[in-house]
Amino acid sequence: MCNRNATATWSGFSHQCQVGILVSLRHMRSIPESDYDQYFLEYETREDVAIYKFNANGVKEYISVHQVKAYYSQNSNHKSKYTNVLSGIFETCANDYLHTVLDIIDWEPAANNNSNNIKRYPYANNVFHCNTTDIENYIKTELELLLDHNLGQWICK
Repeated sequence: MCNRNATATWSGFSHQCQVGILVSLRHMRSIPESDYDQYFLEYETREDVAIYKFNANGVKEYISVHQVKAYYSQNSNHKSKYTNVLSGIFETCANDYLHTVLDIIDWEPAANNNSNNIKRYPYANNVFHCNTTDIENYIKTELELLLDHNLGQWICK
């Protein structure tokens, strides 16, 4: 019997997928419905999640780029845990976000050790983290808003 366990990895990939759904639903609310087919959600190409469209020359124009970290391990609530994202090689687009499941308690001053100018993703007012169970509620809220508060008729409870 093998002692390896992929539960944490699977949970991280699942959370990454849900983050992509959430950021794309939020982006959809910011553009006219007639423009939906011009935007794309991308996983694992330019960082973990990205939203892009093609410009007039047919070149990908990145709208936002997202790095997702679902760490619950020790020190995951400290900025130093995310040095690779904040100051390492990161494919930026000037609208770049770090998603964490725990609140980073020492984020300020934001400029220190953040040469990539990565922002924390705002889930709600002054809430810049979302755990792997609460993200579902954010997604449902976005779906309700997009469906004009008629989520109940689309999703079985």
